Amino acid sequence: MQLSNLITNLPPYHFASAKKKIAERQAAGVDVINLSMGDPDLPAPQVVLDRLCSTLQNPENTRYPEYWGCVRCTRLSRHGSSGVSTCA
Repeated sequence: MQLSNLITNLPPYHFASAKKKIAERQAAGVDVINLSMGDPDLPAPQVVLDRLCSTLQNPENTRYPEYWGCVRCTRLSRHGSSGVSTCA
């Protein structure tokens, strides 16, 4: 499969490179304190999980959007594409 230029020219993912730098410093014996956000170290509280499960039971919350999206992408998905993975 051929990827689009948009995909192949994306810069490296910031947090992947940061994780690599942290690992290199730790391997060198540096004591690194991780202050990252968004990486939970504890499970979600049960009340949050219960609310998530009950919310997902409502069919209104699991529908596809009401818009048609990219017309070209819709056509490609219906009729197949030339192997190029882009909608641009």
